[in-house]
Amino acid sequence: MAETGTPETPQESRYAAALRTWEATQGRQADRHERAMLRLVTADAGLWSWIKPRMDAAKGRVDLDDGADAQLNRGQRLLLAAARGLYGQNSPVNLAALADDLDDQRFTTVLTTLRAYRQDAQSEQATHMDGD
Repeated sequence: MAETGTPETPQESRYAAALRTWEATQGRQADRHERAMLRLVTADAGLWSWIKPRMDAAKGRVDLDDGADAQLNRGQRLLLAAARGLYGQNSPVNLAALADDLDDQRFTTVLTTLRAYRQDAQSEQATHMDGD
């Protein structure tokens, strides 16, 4: 169930399962880069099916750059580019294309992911400042 008490969407279910697997395998909570990447690659069922075999949670790695993304549709490639960027890989993200080409659900996922990523970054900064 989602926080509001409503049933989870398929994307929320994919994300929750991926996050549980990642954290259980790593033996720690996922960091903001990992959470953002997982949220974006689970936003689309086809993209998630493509990513799953490229994921090695035991080693904490996901192959987002194997060059085979030509088999993905435009929306999936845009989500993948955003995931690469937030995961810490150097990946150009076309913001106009995100706004123009993603459907409302996936665009909202990108915005929600960016908001959570920013909030986590601000929390980390505040924690570091408190420790100084």
